[in-house]
Amino acid sequence: MIKGLFGILIFLLYTGNSFGQTAELDSLRSLYEKTESIREKTGLAIEMALNCKKKEEAIAYAEVAEELSLNEVTKNRIEAVMGVASVYYKFKDFGVAVEKVQSAVKLLDEFGSLGERAEGYRILGKYQRGNLMLDQALTSYLQAEEIYRIIGDTKGVINCLNKRGIIHKDLQNYSQALPIYYEAFDLARKHGLPEQLASTCVNIGVVLKNEKNFEEALSYYQRAEEIYVIDNNYYGLANIYNNIGNVLRYQKKYKEALRYYEFAIENRKKSKKLRRLGYTYNNIGIVYTEQKKYKLALEYLEKAEKQKLEFEDYETLAHTYLNFSEVYLVLNNAEKYYYYADLSEKLSRKYLHDEIIRNLSVNHGKFEANNGNYKKAYAHLSSVFQELDTLDAKSQKILTSVLQAHFREKQSKSEISELSEANDTLSNQKEELEYNQRFSRKMIWALSLVLVVMVILVILLFVKQRALAEKKKELELTNERLRETTLGNEEKETLLKEIHHRVKNNLQIIKSLIRLQNSAVEDEKMHAILLEFEQRVSSMALVHESLYKSDDLAKVNVGSYYEDLINDLIEAYNVKQEVEAEISIDIEDLGLDTLVPLGLLTNEIISNSLKHGFDRNTNGIIKVVLKNIEDGRFQLLIGDNGKGFDFEKQRLNESSLGTELILALVEQLDGEYEFSNDGGSYYQITFKPQDKTGI
Repeated sequence: MIKGLFGILIFLLYTGNSFGQTAELDSLRSLYEKTESIREKTGLAIEMALNCKKKEEAIAYAEVAEELSLNEVTKNRIEAVMGVASVYYKFKDFGVAVEKVQSAVKLLDEFGSLGERAEGYRILGKYQRGNLMLDQALTSYLQAEEIYRIIGDTKGVINCLNKRGIIHKDLQNYSQALPIYYEAFDLARKHGLPEQLASTCVNIGVVLKNEKNFEEALSYYQRAEEIYVIDNNYYGLANIYNNIGNVLRYQKKYKEALRYYEFAIENRKKSKKLRRLGYTYNNIGIVYTEQKKYKLALEYLEKAEKQKLEFEDYETLAHTYLNFSEVYLVLNNAEKYYYYADLSEKLSRKYLHDEIIRNLSVNHGKFEANNGNYKKAYAHLSSVFQELDTLDAKSQKILTSVLQAHFREKQSKSEISELSEANDTLSNQKEELEYNQRFSRKMIWALSLVLVVMVILVILLFVKQRALAEKKKELELTNERLRETTLGNEEKETLLKEIHHRVKNNLQIIKSLIRLQNSAVEDEKMHAILLEFEQRVSSMALVHESLYKSDDLAKVNVGSYYEDLINDLIEAYNVKQEVEAEISIDIEDLGLDTLVPLGLLTNEIISNSLKHGFDRNTNGIIKVVLKNIEDGRFQLLIGDNGKGFDFEKQRLNESSLGTELILALVEQLDGEYEFSNDGGSYYQITFKPQDKTGI
């Protein structure tokens, strides 16, 4: 084996010109031929490997170095393995680099000093991060940090803290990144380490920028700038100016942002470290895109692409290709839009850029909608909303607002029409209404028609659900005769839960479509109508969500349902004064047939209270009492302690949809109502349970 490797080495030594090697490589080769020391030969072989431009040549030198070190003392062997790992890391073979360093760290744990062990774990963390082994990288950095603390190496501790913070930042775990950065900041300031203090300030500024805390981010950038100016650190200044440009771009101060990007380019060239020059070109391209100067935008994005390809920076190239696709989206160039979007997606999947993949889904939907392909746009939008189901409430709100922002500019009557047709429910009434109304009223009538269509959708879903409930009853009655069937009870319950889950998801999509349209409406009256309808859909979605989470698929806990429903309403209407909810529920469970109309009835009454019931300067009380009375009937007392209103007058008002819904829902429950206007407005509703299978 050793002879074979030496043969490769000799071949490389005497064929340097054919591989286009540099003068420095020739010099190293000459030293290698002259030295007799195995340790020196090993080191020179690694240096030659690092100076090679072609991977296969570099690996050949690295293998020679590793073979030479096999019979050396442990310390020399560790140095050789670490050097070989750096060769693989340079050529982005991160998996092999990690394996090599892991073998070296095992030896260091047994034979190395504390300082050598700490450095080994730090390098291991770096290589693991390059191989996207992020959990393992965090552990390695933490092990290195603990050893640095033991030996009192403050710089080492700060370096590891910053590396851990960067991993959390890249994962968008800002709440975890900031405390780590602040600890590094305090250590650097306490021990008078300006270089470490400056780099930590930059890291803190990046997180604050991402959290939209722009002013505080700028204060940290400026502190780092002061340090870098004193040290003539052009590379550090370039990063600072690039980040300041980003903050100004987010603030839409484009002229100032471009000025700072030019400062960044100037300092990158002074530093002669050009790897990140492509980042700044990319940022300038984004500014010109936002200014709608697309020719300039493409010019700078091409510069960014060239720079990143030169340095093989494929991970951030995914962002550049995303920015290319967004320019061609605006220019409506299908061929180039999908060309760059596909390149971005391939790199994003390789480097786990989930955020870019979500952005691409949104952009695909927008591109298809712009070109009249509304069913395809609907499919892309639906795929994004399916991801919402796995996110927490805060993340759902953030992603929903992103979708609204992307679709607000181009959303129109025809888009809503086509999206609704995807559900086979839109009629020709919209065209008739548009034909009969003046141009200034067209949008309002069209939106009203969408509301009617969505009501029909909800009714169809409700009827379908009732049919499913009847089917479930039949299955239960014939259960003894179906013992031999291939579907057991547990499987049937799983299927029924899935149905409830999908109905809830469909209602969630309907609700989100209403919210998207609402964001584009300027008419306050129509805005209020859409908000009311969104809450009606929410009350039904809440029933299905409770059912599929419940152990008993036929019943929902009424107390929990009412608490969630009323809290959602108070949050949605965002009333200025404080509103307290007094809820007393003596009924434990209700079925779907009773709870859906009861929830809609409650939604209408409480919504009316929140909109009209209270004066601006007084706090309010919402009261809900639900209890059993004689003959198996229920009684609902619901209302507010506000200023009250004339129910009969409002009932006679033909435009009062809310009042009509209240009366229709009371009738659906086989109920009777009494209205009181004393000390507020209260409804006392007596009704029968509608569930066929009992309570």
